Amino acid sequence: MTATTTTPGAGADQDRSGTRRTRTALARATWSGRIFAVCCAALTLVLLALLVFPLGSMLVRELDTAAIRDVLGDDAFYEAARNTAILVVVPGVFAVAIGSFFAWVNERTDAKMGAVSTMLPLAPLVLPQIALSVGWIFLADSHSGVLNVFLRSVLRHVGIHLASGPFDVDSWYGMIFLYTIVLVPLVHIMVSAALRNLDPSLEEAARVSGAPVWRTLRTVSLPAIRPAIGASCFLVLLMGVAQYSVPRTIGVSARIDVLSTYLVRLFQSFPPKTGSAVFVGVLVLVVMAAAWLLERRLTRRQSHSTIGGRGQTPSLVRLGPLRWVVRVVMLGYLAVASLLPLVALLIVAFLPYWTAHPDFSAMTLANFRTYFADDGFRRALTDSAELGAVGATAGVLIAAVLVSFARLRGGRAVRGIDMVARAPGAISHIVLAVAFLIALGGAPFYWANTLRILILVYVVMNLPQAWVAADTAVDQIGQPLTEASAISGASSLRTMVRIHLPLMAGGLAAAWAMLFVVIVGDLNASSILAGPDTPVVGSVILSIFDNGTYSQLAALGSIIAVASGVIVSLVMLLTRRLQAAASQPRRSRARRNRPRSAQESR
Repeated sequence: MTATTTTPGAGADQDRSGTRRTRTALARATWSGRIFAVCCAALTLVLLALLVFPLGSMLVRELDTAAIRDVLGDDAFYEAARNTAILVVVPGVFAVAIGSFFAWVNERTDAKMGAVSTMLPLAPLVLPQIALSVGWIFLADSHSGVLNVFLRSVLRHVGIHLASGPFDVDSWYGMIFLYTIVLVPLVHIMVSAALRNLDPSLEEAARVSGAPVWRTLRTVSLPAIRPAIGASCFLVLLMGVAQYSVPRTIGVSARIDVLSTYLVRLFQSFPPKTGSAVFVGVLVLVVMAAAWLLERRLTRRQSHSTIGGRGQTPSLVRLGPLRWVVRVVMLGYLAVASLLPLVALLIVAFLPYWTAHPDFSAMTLANFRTYFADDGFRRALTDSAELGAVGATAGVLIAAVLVSFARLRGGRAVRGIDMVARAPGAISHIVLAVAFLIALGGAPFYWANTLRILILVYVVMNLPQAWVAADTAVDQIGQPLTEASAISGASSLRTMVRIHLPLMAGGLAAAWAMLFVVIVGDLNASSILAGPDTPVVGSVILSIFDNGTYSQLAALGSIIAVASGVIVSLVMLLTRRLQAAASQPRRSRARRNRPRSAQESR
């Protein structure tokens, strides 16, 4: 595999010249390429309309100067903004560091553990975020948490008597901890895909020249995947600001208000302060747009390595005795991020009610029977599964096609499509859901309380995550491959189908799994748009949580976690097998086409 590194000077001039030749060749594409360009332009305009029309309708109808004065004079707004900044920056730094480290360990060292390493980034995702939060409430509630009760009993034997604790999830530390767990998988997915597609020859050259492992990582590996790290930082910012499940469950008890809960409170007040919420959404939009411009500016200035034309398997870094230390750390993270809260959910799910001292002789299946005997729950589960599958598939396909087209055409196409695709991430999910409800809920559409409006909101709301994943995947594809395709006469459509999509398959599969789980357990849009005729898992979970029936909530969370885990595992396994099957013929053809030596010729 040959690395293509963009650097100032002659090399950069050659790259720009090659890019111009490629785009000139693509401009001479066949009729299929022209039709493809028209379809991509139409799709971009549709996405822009789906964003501008609802937001414009909401701004025209709801925003006024009185609402602006109310927000700017509200001390609660400044407190929520400050808390949001803390809960994005601090856990974000932890998440980027932890996710990048685990990705490097799994892709470049001998500490990886097969299927465990494969599922490591996805394990926290298969558990709905509200179920993860409630699971940790069951574990680390200062008085009744199972883990706290166990630790207090152990400490009592050594003469230490505690009335509560030692952990308290309803605190700043608990919020930072859970935010970090939620954000780490996003970084891990992005960085792992970049390392998997990265040409390992540069790293091996550094090691052969005598550079230590950590110096190679710092000076070669990390700079080479800087676009993926920058994209993951932006994605962490998007998801951190939009986070609602953890603040809704933990933050309310800890009295830590953030912008997402502040917005919901504005909408649910009587009368609803929709104008104030819209103005807050506009402020968030400005901040996110500035962050996006900064991320793009820094990414484009940096050089990075990409996929080239010849395959090469990276040699793993041998960690020696540290290998087992790293494995223990990874298994500990896996237990903390998914196993422990899932076990807590299962324990509470089999009990009639939650108690600090559970009576295991009273375990029952009644909570599960209640759900499977309830037509409403079965319909909610079916609706969420269908919405997750359709929304994830549509989001990933739209992102993959538009990213590939934008990179092949370049110039204004990149900037325009990139801006349209990322724009929903700068808008609060709650505000976006309300905008769609205002614009499409009444005449002439009457889409309120329908699955159509839910699927539209899910696709638009999660498009930035899919776009960032697809953009990172295509960013690792080297220019020589695209140039060879263009010079040989292939259209942009054929180049996308035969080169881009196969090489992007791993990153796209991970993005699909991430979007599916996020949509199935969504609380943001479902809290606004779901109704009695369109029940979804998120609205059911929120209703149960508000009623305080924790055993039923634990049963529902367990069902969703197991179902999501099975589906995501099957998708990732199938994708890896397809990739292996697709790469085998290419290796066989390469061996057949390899020039023979003189001895072989004789």
